[in-house]
Amino acid sequence: MIVIENFLTCLRFYNTFIKYHIKVDKEGFPNERKIPFPTIFIPDVKIFRSDILSALDRQDYSDNFVNQLNRLYQLSQSNSDLIALHNDAYKKLYTDYPITKELERLSSTLFDFLYNEVFETIDEFEEPINYKGFEDIQTNIPEYWFKNDISILWDTYYLLKNIADAQVKQHVIDIDNRKELLPQEVTIQYIREQKKNLIEQITSLSRELCDRNFVFSYLQGNEQIEKEYLIGYILSELLEKVNSDEYAQYIELDYSKYPMNYNWQLEKKSLKNYPDLSALPHFVHLVNLLAGIFLVKELENYCNEEIIVKEEINNPSPEKKKTTKDIPVEYILSVPILDLIYQEFNDELWNDISLVEFLDMFTTATNRQENFKLKPKQTVRFYYLLKKIWINSDNKSLFNAEKEWIIPFLQNYQLSYSAYTNQFIRNEGGVKHRNFIRYVDKILPKEEIS
Repeated sequence: MIVIENFLTCLRFYNTFIKYHIKVDKEGFPNERKIPFPTIFIPDVKIFRSDILSALDRQDYSDNFVNQLNRLYQLSQSNSDLIALHNDAYKKLYTDYPITKELERLSSTLFDFLYNEVFETIDEFEEPINYKGFEDIQTNIPEYWFKNDISILWDTYYLLKNIADAQVKQHVIDIDNRKELLPQEVTIQYIREQKKNLIEQITSLSRELCDRNFVFSYLQGNEQIEKEYLIGYILSELLEKVNSDEYAQYIELDYSKYPMNYNWQLEKKSLKNYPDLSALPHFVHLVNLLAGIFLVKELENYCNEEIIVKEEINNPSPEKKKTTKDIPVEYILSVPILDLIYQEFNDELWNDISLVEFLDMFTTATNRQENFKLKPKQTVRFYYLLKKIWINSDNKSLFNAEKEWIIPFLQNYQLSYSAYTNQFIRNEGGVKHRNFIRYVDKILPKEEIS
């Protein structure tokens, strides 16, 4: 049996310690806290490569095998990118933990192998070989969505998902038990009251932690926001806010105590019965927020009415306007990809706006966002980004032609369609432009409409 999990464990440890040193470096003062590096066994890559290729040739593998190799590929790529972009943290990492040099070689070797011999392999005639399940890189997994995130810790992510799911399951059982004791005619009112209380709790818990508009967009049924993405988004927001000492506490937790099949026994325990977890900064707060969000979604199954979520917000997004033809309102790109673009270019190409405001711009309805304003001398680069967004969109088929979407979009912000269609940014040779193009092409790899 090929134990891919051993390699995932090694790469996650490496990823974690890179991010810790990035956080320390960003704080601008020497770190005095030396986190013990766990004892890990580094598997033999040659044996692994042989076993993987043998399984691929026999076509003897499961969907989980495909998923794990995709996760491994994304982690190895993330490690390489983090090291390349944060050189000072990289130097300190190897000084503090010499074993990470071996992990860097492991990560780099795995990336080269998976890229060249699994995803992009060719035969002796230079024709592509497409193994079943590996025709394209998976773009619907957390490791892809957050590969450029410098805060998220993967052991924490999977622990958080596990315990939030367990808490929701127990809450549902509790509600079922209470319903059995209530007259049938008051059951729906009881569920409504539970929803109302949960929504008030979510509003309170999300304050100063994450974008509440984004959370409520998920609750209101935005199908473009997946549950797993919401978990990663909120966790990343929290871990970005904590200081390096608090961040270190998350790293030092013994995650091996809580495997995926762990029995939390929440029917008779609470998180207070797990002192190592309740001691983590804001962790209980985080679990309660996510459990509340997902419990609201679960409670929708109890009533035949559609949930109405009301939230007081200072700057509500404008109403979706209808297009000239009956086009369903969809995002031009998936939310995780739009979020990557937002995180990279917000307050660089345009003045700072919220994530919800940015998402509202990139729909088939071409909403005008009043707060959006390009920064000086960034128009040409923004045209290039727009063109790549259109080329990589999965919703082009909703329009007869590109101009049906792009012209209303450009008109919203007094931008030139002629200038958009006559781009020459690739001919500009500055380092800043080349780095910009390289990053955009990495997020949006398609070069032309197929």
